[in-house]
Amino acid sequence: MVVLGIGGIVLLTVIGIAISRGFQDWIRSDTTPTLEKEEAVVREGLANRYVGTEAVGGRLFLTDQHVRFEPHSANVQTSTWKAPLSDIREVEATRTFGFLPNGVVLKLTSGEAEQFATWNRDAWCEAMRSFLDEREE
Repeated sequence: MVVLGIGGIVLLTVIGIAISRGFQDWIRSDTTPTLEKEEAVVREGLANRYVGTEAVGGRLFLTDQHVRFEPHSANVQTSTWKAPLSDIREVEATRTFGFLPNGVVLKLTSGEAEQFATWNRDAWCEAMRSFLDEREE
């Protein structure tokens, strides 16, 4: 059995943080969306989009016109996805795999649903719902 002292634990923690930050920087540079004229990003963050059985990693963007997902290049499925805000009927907080409180489901006017997993799901839902509320006023 390998026993790590305090120094070993600190070193592994620092290495883990450095790798994580490097990975996040790579994803940011790898997933820049092409916005339409006068479209502004309101919120963005790391996310997975569920496509069939694959959790496609990338970045989720809420703009003043769309919800967009830009996958990073390390995925098998690398197609971007977007929906105009006018096509979103409902935003629902959900649990990924039935127990992780990080899921966001977008129910579209077409009857389809898109599921994402992201950090701070409640803030995402609130931001998206605020656009839906403005649309209804």
